[in-house]
Amino acid sequence: MGEENMNQKVTDEEISLREIVEIIWDGKKIISLITVIAILISFVYSFFMIETTYKTKASLTINPSEVENNQTIKYFSSIIDANLVMQQMKNPKVLEQVIKEPDLNTDKWSITSLQNSLNVTKEDNSDIISVDMEGLDPNKIANITNATIKATRTQLAADMNRKLEEIIAQYKASMEEEQEKLNAAIAEYNAFKERANLPTLVLFEDVAGGNYQLEANRELLEELREFNKEDQVKFKKVTTEVNRLTNLYNSSRAKYEEAKQIDTEQVISNQVVVLSEALALDKPVDQNKLLNIAIGLVLGLMLGIGVVFIRNYWIETSK
Repeated sequence: MGEENMNQKVTDEEISLREIVEIIWDGKKIISLITVIAILISFVYSFFMIETTYKTKASLTINPSEVENNQTIKYFSSIIDANLVMQQMKNPKVLEQVIKEPDLNTDKWSITSLQNSLNVTKEDNSDIISVDMEGLDPNKIANITNATIKATRTQLAADMNRKLEEIIAQYKASMEEEQEKLNAAIAEYNAFKERANLPTLVLFEDVAGGNYQLEANRELLEELREFNKEDQVKFKKVTTEVNRLTNLYNSSRAKYEEAKQIDTEQVISNQVVVLSEALALDKPVDQNKLLNIAIGLVLGLMLGIGVVFIRNYWIETSK
Protein backbone atom coordinates (compact mmCIF):
# COMPACT_ATOMS: atom_id res chain seq x y z
CA MET A 1 0.00 0.00 0.00
CA GLY A 2 2.80 2.39 0.90
CA GLU A 3 4.68 1.57 -2.28
CA GLU A 4 1.60 2.33 -4.39
CA ASN A 5 1.20 5.75 -2.71
CA MET A 6 4.83 6.56 -3.38
CA ASN A 7 4.52 5.60 -7.04
CA GLN A 8 1.36 7.69 -7.33
CA LYS A 9 3.17 10.69 -5.83
CA VAL A 10 6.06 10.33 -8.29
CA THR A 11 3.61 10.09 -11.17
CA ASP A 12 1.80 13.24 -10.03
CA GLU A 13 5.11 15.11 -9.83
CA GLU A 14 6.05 13.97 -13.35
CA ILE A 15 2.66 15.14 -14.66
CA SER A 16 3.01 18.47 -12.84
CA LEU A 17 6.52 19.05 -14.23
CA ARG A 18 5.35 18.02 -17.71
CA GLU A 19 2.48 20.52 -17.49
CA ILE A 20 4.87 23.30 -16.50
CA VAL A 21 7.17 22.51 -19.46
CA GLU A 22 4.18 22.34 -21.81
CA ILE A 23 2.84 25.69 -20.58
CA ILE A 24 6.24 27.33 -21.11
CA TRP A 25 6.65 25.69 -24.54
CA ASP A 26 3.18 26.74 -25.66
CA GLY A 27 3.94 30.31 -24.60
CA LYS A 28 7.43 30.43 -26.12
CA LYS A 29 6.43 33.13 -28.59
CA ILE A 30 5.17 35.40 -25.82
CA ILE A 31 8.29 34.74 -23.73
CA SER A 32 10.54 35.42 -26.72
CA LEU A 33 8.70 38.61 -27.63
CA ILE A 34 8.83 40.02 -24.09
CA THR A 35 12.51 39.03 -23.74
CA VAL A 36 13.44 40.75 -27.01
CA ILE A 37 11.55 43.89 -25.96
CA ALA A 38 13.37 43.90 -22.58
CA ILE A 39 16.75 43.50 -24.32
CA LEU A 40 15.94 46.33 -26.74
CA ILE A 41 14.90 48.61 -23.88
CA SER A 42 18.09 47.89 -21.93
CA PHE A 43 20.16 48.38 -25.12
CA VAL A 44 18.59 51.76 -25.90
CA TYR A 45 18.90 52.84 -22.27
CA SER A 46 22.55 51.77 -22.00
CA PHE A 47 23.82 53.19 -25.30
CA PHE A 48 21.58 56.20 -25.92
CA MET A 49 19.95 57.39 -22.70
CA ILE A 50 22.68 57.05 -20.05
CA GLU A 51 24.86 60.15 -20.05
CA THR A 52 28.61 59.62 -20.26
CA THR A 53 30.16 59.97 -16.81
CA TYR A 54 33.76 60.90 -16.04
CA LYS A 55 35.79 60.50 -12.87
CA THR A 56 38.74 62.40 -11.43
CA LYS A 57 40.93 61.74 -8.41
CA ALA A 58 43.41 63.66 -6.27
CA SER A 59 45.48 62.56 -3.29
CA LEU A 60 47.20 64.31 -0.42
CA THR A 61 49.07 63.30 2.71
CA ILE A 62 49.73 64.62 6.19
CA ASN A 63 53.37 65.26 7.05
CA PRO A 64 54.43 65.78 10.67
CA SER A 65 56.28 69.01 11.42
CA GLU A 66 60.08 68.79 11.28
CA VAL A 67 60.53 71.86 13.49
CA GLU A 68 61.70 70.55 16.86
CA ASN A 69 62.50 73.77 18.75
CA ASN A 70 59.17 75.54 18.22
CA GLN A 71 56.65 74.25 20.74
CA THR A 72 53.70 76.05 19.14
CA ILE A 73 54.27 74.46 15.72
CA LYS A 74 54.68 71.06 17.39
CA TYR A 75 51.32 71.63 19.09
CA PHE A 76 49.59 72.39 15.78
CA SER A 77 51.31 69.42 14.17
CA SER A 78 49.84 67.13 16.83
CA ILE A 79 46.23 68.20 16.16
CA ILE A 80 46.36 68.27 12.34
CA ASP A 81 45.65 64.72 11.19
CA ALA A 82 43.93 62.94 8.32
CA ASN A 83 40.55 62.81 10.08
CA LEU A 84 40.54 66.57 10.64
CA VAL A 85 41.41 67.25 6.99
CA MET A 86 38.68 64.85 5.80
CA GLN A 87 36.10 66.61 7.97
CA GLN A 88 37.15 70.00 6.62
CA MET A 89 36.80 68.72 3.04
CA LYS A 90 33.03 68.58 3.49
CA ASN A 91 32.77 71.54 5.83
CA PRO A 92 29.95 73.84 4.60
CA LYS A 93 32.30 76.85 5.00
CA VAL A 94 34.82 75.23 2.66
CA LEU A 95 32.26 74.17 0.05
CA GLU A 96 30.62 77.59 0.17
CA GLN A 97 33.95 79.12 -0.85
CA VAL A 98 34.22 76.60 -3.70
CA ILE A 99 30.75 77.49 -4.98
CA LYS A 100 31.63 81.19 -4.90
CA GLU A 101 34.68 80.67 -7.15
CA PRO A 102 33.84 82.70 -10.29
CA ASP A 103 35.89 80.53 -12.66
CA LEU A 104 34.18 77.24 -11.75
CA ASN A 105 30.65 78.03 -12.98
CA THR A 106 29.13 76.20 -10.02
CA ASP A 107 25.82 78.08 -10.04
CA LYS A 108 23.84 74.83 -10.25
CA TRP A 109 25.73 73.27 -7.36
CA SER A 110 24.71 73.42 -3.73
CA ILE A 111 26.62 72.56 -0.57
CA THR A 112 24.60 69.34 -0.21
CA SER A 113 25.18 68.25 -3.81
CA LEU A 114 28.91 68.85 -3.45
CA GLN A 115 29.00 66.90 -0.20
CA ASN A 116 27.29 63.98 -1.94
CA SER A 117 29.48 64.16 -5.05
CA LEU A 118 32.84 64.35 -3.29
CA ASN A 119 34.12 61.01 -2.08
CA VAL A 120 36.84 61.49 0.56
CA THR A 121 38.56 58.38 1.92
CA LYS A 122 41.74 57.49 3.81
CA GLU A 123 43.92 54.59 2.82
CA ASP A 124 44.40 51.89 5.43
CA ASN A 125 47.37 52.25 7.79
CA SER A 126 48.52 55.52 6.23
CA ASP A 127 47.86 59.26 6.22
CA ILE A 128 47.15 59.36 2.48
CA ILE A 129 43.75 60.87 1.64
CA SER A 130 42.01 60.24 -1.68
CA VAL A 131 39.47 62.70 -3.07
CA ASP A 132 37.48 61.60 -6.12
CA MET A 133 34.46 62.97 -7.92
CA GLU A 134 32.22 61.88 -10.80
CA GLY A 135 30.38 64.11 -13.25
CA LEU A 136 29.45 64.83 -16.82
CA ASP A 137 32.19 67.42 -17.48
CA PRO A 138 35.74 66.14 -16.84
CA ASN A 139 37.24 69.64 -16.71
CA LYS A 140 34.67 70.95 -14.24
CA ILE A 141 34.94 68.05 -11.78
CA ALA A 142 38.75 68.27 -11.87
CA ASN A 143 38.63 72.00 -11.18
CA ILE A 144 36.07 71.56 -8.37
CA THR A 145 38.17 68.84 -6.73
CA ASN A 146 41.34 70.95 -6.82
CA ALA A 147 39.44 74.00 -5.61
CA THR A 148 38.05 72.01 -2.69
CA ILE A 149 41.53 70.95 -1.63
CA LYS A 150 42.76 74.54 -1.89
CA ALA A 151 39.79 75.88 0.09
CA THR A 152 40.32 73.19 2.73
CA ARG A 153 43.94 74.20 3.24
CA THR A 154 42.92 77.87 3.39
CA GLN A 155 40.26 77.10 6.01
CA LEU A 156 42.72 75.08 8.07
CA ALA A 157 45.19 77.99 7.97
CA ALA A 158 42.44 80.44 9.01
CA ASP A 159 41.38 78.22 11.93
CA MET A 160 45.01 77.82 12.96
CA ASN A 161 45.56 81.57 12.77
CA ARG A 162 42.64 82.22 15.12
CA LYS A 163 44.01 79.69 17.58
CA LEU A 164 47.49 81.17 17.17
CA GLU A 165 46.21 84.63 18.09
CA GLU A 166 44.78 83.18 21.30
CA ILE A 167 48.09 81.48 22.10
CA ILE A 168 50.05 84.69 21.44
CA ALA A 169 47.70 86.60 23.75
CA GLN A 170 48.22 83.96 26.46
CA TYR A 171 52.01 84.13 26.08
CA LYS A 172 51.93 87.93 26.22
CA ALA A 173 49.77 87.94 29.35
CA SER A 174 52.05 85.38 30.99
CA MET A 175 55.12 87.41 30.02
CA GLU A 176 53.66 90.62 31.46
CA GLU A 177 52.64 88.84 34.68
CA GLU A 178 56.13 87.40 35.13
CA GLN A 179 57.69 90.77 34.40
CA GLU A 180 55.63 92.33 37.18
CA LYS A 181 56.77 89.61 39.59
CA LEU A 182 60.35 90.14 38.45
CA ASN A 183 60.14 93.88 39.00
CA ALA A 184 58.75 93.24 42.49
CA ALA A 185 61.63 90.87 43.29
CA ILE A 186 64.17 93.44 42.09
CA ALA A 187 62.49 96.12 44.21
CA GLU A 188 62.79 93.78 47.20
CA TYR A 189 66.49 93.36 46.51
CA ASN A 190 67.05 97.08 46.14
CA ALA A 191 65.31 97.67 49.47
CA PHE A 192 67.59 95.06 51.01
CA LYS A 193 70.71 96.59 49.47
CA GLU A 194 70.00 100.01 51.03
CA ARG A 195 70.21 98.41 54.45
CA ALA A 196 73.24 96.31 53.54
CA ASN A 197 74.96 99.04 51.48
CA LEU A 198 75.12 96.87 48.32
CA PRO A 199 75.32 98.16 44.73
CA THR A 200 71.98 98.50 42.98
CA LEU A 201 70.96 95.36 41.13
CA VAL A 202 70.72 96.10 37.44
CA LEU A 203 68.48 94.13 35.09
CA PHE A 204 69.31 94.91 31.48
CA GLU A 205 67.96 93.61 28.18
CA ASP A 206 70.14 91.81 25.72
CA VAL A 207 69.03 93.40 22.46
CA ALA A 208 70.39 90.61 20.26
CA GLY A 209 68.85 87.77 22.27
CA GLY A 210 65.77 89.56 23.56
CA ASN A 211 66.38 88.26 27.10
CA TYR A 212 66.83 89.90 30.49
CA GLN A 213 70.17 89.39 32.27
CA LEU A 214 71.40 90.26 35.75
CA GLU A 215 74.53 92.33 36.17
CA ALA A 216 77.08 90.75 38.53
CA ASN A 217 80.44 92.43 39.03
CA ARG A 218 83.50 91.92 41.19
CA GLU A 219 82.59 94.81 43.49
CA LEU A 220 79.35 93.05 44.44
CA LEU A 221 81.10 89.74 45.06
CA GLU A 222 83.76 91.38 47.24
CA GLU A 223 81.16 93.07 49.44
CA LEU A 224 79.29 89.80 49.90
CA ARG A 225 82.23 88.40 51.82
CA GLU A 226 81.69 91.08 54.51
CA PHE A 227 78.05 90.05 55.10
CA ASN A 228 77.04 88.40 58.30
CA LYS A 229 75.38 85.00 58.11
CA GLU A 230 71.82 86.35 58.22
CA ASP A 231 72.44 88.85 55.44
CA GLN A 232 74.07 86.21 53.25
CA VAL A 233 70.99 83.94 53.61
CA LYS A 234 68.70 86.86 52.85
CA PHE A 235 70.78 87.85 49.84
CA LYS A 236 70.83 84.30 48.47
CA LYS A 237 67.06 83.99 48.83
CA VAL A 238 66.38 87.27 47.04
CA THR A 239 68.83 86.70 44.20
CA THR A 240 67.62 83.11 43.70
CA GLU A 241 64.06 84.39 43.30
CA VAL A 242 65.22 87.09 40.89
CA ASN A 243 67.11 84.53 38.80
CA ARG A 244 64.13 82.15 38.78
CA LEU A 245 61.71 84.86 37.63
CA THR A 246 64.23 86.07 35.05
CA ASN A 247 64.41 82.58 33.53
CA LEU A 248 60.61 82.28 33.52
CA TYR A 249 60.26 85.64 31.80
CA ASN A 250 62.91 84.78 29.20
CA SER A 251 61.17 81.45 28.49
CA SER A 252 57.76 83.12 28.04
CA ARG A 253 59.25 85.80 25.84
CA ALA A 254 60.98 83.21 23.66
CA LYS A 255 57.68 81.36 23.16
CA TYR A 256 55.94 84.66 22.44
CA GLU A 257 58.49 85.62 19.79
CA GLU A 258 58.36 82.14 18.23
CA ALA A 259 54.57 82.24 18.01
CA LYS A 260 54.61 85.70 16.39
CA GLN A 261 56.88 84.43 13.62
CA ILE A 262 54.65 81.49 12.64
CA ASP A 263 53.14 81.67 9.15
CA THR A 264 50.02 79.51 9.39
CA GLU A 265 49.64 79.20 5.61
CA GLN A 266 53.21 77.93 5.35
CA VAL A 267 52.63 75.46 8.19
CA ILE A 268 49.56 74.02 6.45
CA SER A 269 51.41 73.97 3.13
CA ASN A 270 54.20 71.92 4.74
CA GLN A 271 51.91 69.55 6.61
CA VAL A 272 48.99 69.04 4.20
CA VAL A 273 50.87 68.08 1.04
CA VAL A 274 49.16 67.46 -2.31
CA LEU A 275 50.63 64.31 -3.83
CA SER A 276 48.67 64.50 -7.09
CA GLU A 277 46.16 67.01 -8.38
CA ALA A 278 42.89 66.04 -10.04
CA LEU A 279 43.18 65.78 -13.82
CA ALA A 280 40.53 66.06 -16.54
CA LEU A 281 40.53 62.54 -18.01
CA ASP A 282 38.99 61.88 -21.43
CA LYS A 283 38.20 58.24 -20.67
CA PRO A 284 34.67 57.86 -19.27
CA VAL A 285 33.73 55.62 -16.38
CA ASP A 286 32.85 52.04 -17.38
CA GLN A 287 29.06 51.91 -17.15
CA ASN A 288 28.71 48.10 -17.62
CA LYS A 289 26.52 48.35 -20.69
CA LEU A 290 26.78 44.63 -21.41
CA LEU A 291 25.77 43.90 -17.83
CA ASN A 292 22.69 46.08 -18.29
CA ILE A 293 21.73 44.08 -21.40
CA ALA A 294 22.26 40.80 -19.52
CA ILE A 295 20.01 42.07 -16.74
CA GLY A 296 17.42 43.00 -19.38
CA LEU A 297 17.61 39.43 -20.76
CA VAL A 298 17.02 37.84 -17.35
CA LEU A 299 14.21 40.23 -16.46
CA GLY A 300 12.60 39.65 -19.87
CA LEU A 301 12.65 35.87 -19.41
CA MET A 302 11.22 36.13 -15.90
CA LEU A 303 8.50 38.55 -17.00
CA GLY A 304 7.64 36.45 -20.09
CA ILE A 305 7.32 33.23 -18.08
CA GLY A 306 5.18 35.04 -15.52
CA VAL A 307 2.86 36.37 -18.22
CA VAL A 308 2.52 32.89 -19.76
CA PHE A 309 1.53 31.29 -16.45
CA ILE A 310 -0.95 34.06 -15.67
CA ARG A 311 -2.44 33.68 -19.16
CA ASN A 312 -2.75 29.88 -18.72
CA TYR A 313 -4.36 30.28 -15.28
CA TRP A 314 -6.84 32.79 -16.70
CA ILE A 315 -7.81 30.43 -19.51
CA GLU A 316 -8.18 27.39 -17.19
CA THR A 317 -10.36 29.21 -14.68
CA SER A 318 -12.58 30.65 -17.41
CA LYS A 319 -13.64 27.28 -18.72
